[in-house]
Amino acid sequence: MIELHVIYRNNEEANDHVQGAIAAGLARSAILVSARAQGRWSHKSEGEVLAVYKIDDDKARAAERFIHETHPCDDPEIVRGLAGSANGNSAGAA
Repeated sequence: MIELHVIYRNNEEANDHVQGAIAAGLARSAILVSARAQGRWSHKSEGEVLAVYKIDDDKARAAERFIHETHPCDDPEIVRGLAGSANGNSAGAA
């Protein structure tokens, strides 16, 4: 299982997009986290929502394509990572 980390501008935008990915059978679930983004490019703190999608390995490419093609931003940043447990093992590994 992998995780896809995707940023949205607000809760409504994130929730709508997550529900679409789940309804399409591309994501098992997603965790939505309100966040404050800060960086060198801006002196202000901006509210955003981080969605952490849980995706089966065999659906990863299709899920990334779906998110990229349907995300409200023209060029969304999608960060891929391995889903794992607290001991560092991949989820489902023995």
